[in-house]
Amino acid sequence: RRLVFKKADLLLAAKTSFGKSVIFQATPLFCRGGIAIIIIPLDRIGKEQCIKIRRLPGATPVFVNGKTDKTAQLAYEIETGVYTHIIMGPEIAAGWFQSIARNPSFKKRVSVVAIDELHLVALWGNGIRPQYAQLSLFRRRLGRSIPWFGCSATLDQKTLSIARKMTGFHNECEFFRSSVDRPEILLIVETIQPRTTRSFTSVFFVLTDAMTDGLPTLEKIPKTIIFIDSRRDIQRCADSLRNWLKRLSGGAITDSQARQLIQVYHSHTAESDKNSIYAEFSKMDSKIRIMVATESLGTGVDLSDVVRVVQYGFPLDRLLSVLIQRFGRAARLPDIKGEAIFMVESWAVGDRTVPTRRAIVSNGQIVSSSLLPSSTSRLSQMQAAEAERDISDNESDIAVDETELAGPTDDRRKRKSDRERRTDLYNDSPALFDFVNRSSCLRRILMSWLEESMADPATQLPPPHPGECCNVCNTTLAR
Repeated sequence: RRLVFKKADLLLAAKTSFGKSVIFQATPLFCRGGIAIIIIPLDRIGKEQCIKIRRLPGATPVFVNGKTDKTAQLAYEIETGVYTHIIMGPEIAAGWFQSIARNPSFKKRVSVVAIDELHLVALWGNGIRPQYAQLSLFRRRLGRSIPWFGCSATLDQKTLSIARKMTGFHNECEFFRSSVDRPEILLIVETIQPRTTRSFTSVFFVLTDAMTDGLPTLEKIPKTIIFIDSRRDIQRCADSLRNWLKRLSGGAITDSQARQLIQVYHSHTAESDKNSIYAEFSKMDSKIRIMVATESLGTGVDLSDVVRVVQYGFPLDRLLSVLIQRFGRAARLPDIKGEAIFMVESWAVGDRTVPTRRAIVSNGQIVSSSLLPSSTSRLSQMQAAEAERDISDNESDIAVDETELAGPTDDRRKRKSDRERRTDLYNDSPALFDFVNRSSCLRRILMSWLEESMADPATQLPPPHPGECCNVCNTTLAR
């Protein structure tokens, strides 16, 4: 109502899986001859939006990206209102689209400008994608009378302030907070045993359902995404899981089957492979059960039946918003439950005793294998003879030079002690520090940071039972 009738700006904070995109998908269809300009962060999201919008009665979307043939004919069709929804990234808005945005007859047709995943404006605008910071100029070209809409699940006060400044939202803009809690997702934080980060033994548990009574039961593996912010480590992790799977099966699972079951997905994956992998993983009965991926699958994509999300190591730039967005990939279908597991590097854990996933020590002996499921003990036995030496504790646990998006270089110039790194973590993000150290209920920490108490009470669901909340509320939980 605010966008269509009042023609006023609107900001929305709502949980992942809320259906925020429906608002800007529908808005131009309520306005005769209306057009929506939709700013998206990733091509995958743009393609999905285009497919969904095309199903709406009266909708004719077009997705313009770097690979689009930007002809004079396309510009003419956009200017004359052939398309109801124009989907693009900030680079197109700041470049090729500028001349269209100045066209007076086109401006009159625009019903709304929507920014999907608004938090990324603040996250990327001053760094890897400066065109996000130019959206306020884009608004001036279009005219300030056109209403703008921004939405995200992770809008803390600092992020919101930066994003509003970069995009030029009106000062009187209404900000509606819906609940962002996902009580159907179980939260778990565990510590990676020192010196085992690159051996990936801590994620062996994702294979525990692969065999039953000596027979392969691959379909029983919950659909899983493992997030790692290094392409090199993604490949290492996938290769390790595939090798363990083949060994567990005693040869019953072939190399081809293992590769089909466990896939990798990142920005350097060939486009044709991305499309086929994503299409297969989207199926309810997908043969792909485990995806090892970067941020390419971490924001905005619509994978409805993922049950388990694992964040291995800190997310990019150690941002709590990135972690929450990735957790939100789990349990997006109604009436299903999921789990979000953060495997955190040991240096981040302060002076307190926390359970860690047992791993192999340097001499090849198994640590406390009696405390593990039998499958993990078998992993230890398989690894004992060939465990590779991992990086030392005071080095980065993530291959910084291999990350998807380059981050700050200060930590590379000088090696810091664990205590110094913990201090930096606390200073940069006290909430993330508390989260990895499990100082209180994990859900309460996240919801406090997201200002859940300010959400409309009518949108809030009952909290989960303590036994199904997190591994602070229920210390017996482990994976």
